[in-house]
Amino acid sequence: EILRVNRSWRDFFVANDMRQLSAGVGDNYLTICRNTQGPEREQALAAASGIQAVLDGEVAEYSMEYPCHSPQHQRWFQLLASPLAKGQGVMLMHLNITARRLAQLGMAQEFRQSQELLRIASQVGRIGAWTIDLPGYLVTLSSETRAIFELSDSLKATTVNVTSYYAPEERAGISAAFAACVRDGTPYDIEAEIVLGDGKRVWTRTIGEAQRNDDGKIIRVQGALQDISSRKHSDAQAKRLRLRLTHTLKRERDEIARLNDVLEHSVVLRTQQLQSANEELKAFSYSIAHDLRSPLSSINGFAKLLDRVMPADASDRARHYLSRVCAGAVRMGEMIDALLALAQLSRAGLAWEEVNMGVLADAVFAGLQESDTERVVHLELSEGLLARGDSRLLKMVLDNLLGNAWKFSEGQARASIAFGQEVGADGQTRYFVRDNGMGFDMAHAGKLFGAFERLHGSSDYAGHGVGLANVKRIINRHGGRIWAESKPGQGATFYFTLNEPALLAAA
Repeated sequence: EILRVNRSWRDFFVANDMRQLSAGVGDNYLTICRNTQGPEREQALAAASGIQAVLDGEVAEYSMEYPCHSPQHQRWFQLLASPLAKGQGVMLMHLNITARRLAQLGMAQEFRQSQELLRIASQVGRIGAWTIDLPGYLVTLSSETRAIFELSDSLKATTVNVTSYYAPEERAGISAAFAACVRDGTPYDIEAEIVLGDGKRVWTRTIGEAQRNDDGKIIRVQGALQDISSRKHSDAQAKRLRLRLTHTLKRERDEIARLNDVLEHSVVLRTQQLQSANEELKAFSYSIAHDLRSPLSSINGFAKLLDRVMPADASDRARHYLSRVCAGAVRMGEMIDALLALAQLSRAGLAWEEVNMGVLADAVFAGLQESDTERVVHLELSEGLLARGDSRLLKMVLDNLLGNAWKFSEGQARASIAFGQEVGADGQTRYFVRDNGMGFDMAHAGKLFGAFERLHGSSDYAGHGVGLANVKRIINRHGGRIWAESKPGQGATFYFTLNEPALLAAA
């Protein structure tokens, strides 16, 4: 019979909707336990037996743990039954051990998860474990180790049959390593092939180490077995690829060496050819300068002499023919000079330096104004027009481009010329000379930079048709490009670049 209960017991009754007034006082606890039905009956009967044993003096005390869950919570309690003095009954305590049990369940769950992750990792990595207990040499293999050896669970593993799986050439080494580990605890790590029942060879890595008891005696050898066939096959393939690559590289190096020899020979030959061509060009230039000028001078001299001795009553037609001869001789001399200048541009070395293109343009424009003081032309000059190149040759570029702009803008009410720079769509800085002159049809743009090519008649505009050819050659030697955009009656813009890496290498 329950004689007294404490406040915690009463609160427990209230929380579980049991009788609130007596909280079990006056009830027979053993009878309640023995009459319990449902899933708790087994534990209730065990509690009744334990309490009865304490009452009968058969045991000094009794303890058991049991669940007592509610719809809202999971709870566990520990029942402790201790005898009262002089056989007056027992004292029962129900201790709430929910926190401890939840922690134990959590650790158990984590352990199961860890075991599952370890199992998955072992399968993925093809790593198994094994132990051999001494002195009886009792062999225990994990499921993954058996899978690697293709051993059924029913087959008992022994050191003899496990060793027999190793390839004949590997057995002595693995046996010696195991014996040394048993004898003095020397660990081992060996890569060796095993031969399966169907004759298939599998590369494995076997790791073994000794375990000792508190007295230092070796009582067990344990370790791991890993299937490393994939790595071995990859290593073999990589080795084959390295060998193939080595052979390929050697073959390519030999071919490169051969091509270098051919190229070197070609360069020497080409250099000799260029030297020969330069000598021929020098001879040609000398021939023009001396051999052609000599008869041209004779023509000029005889024409002037003829002009002096010609009778005063000579016909106008005769005088016209004579003036045509003189003008043709003068023009031929000028064309010879232009041709020589064009040839010399190909041979002249470049004196590289920082060049202020704005200063050069100012000087060129000042010269144009001095040559024709009656014209009023507005020059728009950008700031920071710096470049790297040969200042003498770059001045020739501006002489031609600004001179053409000056020449072909004649007749405009408000003639203007602009010289500046901008960044093109390709990111390359490009310079431009723009005028508002007569312009030209782009259909004829292909003739612009050819020697002795003219888009306008010589009677309308002075020149020999080699100026832009000279400009193109100078720009090419500076690793650049030149092109033009125009429309008839809307002026023209000439663009050029300098020092483009790809073009500079080929210049």
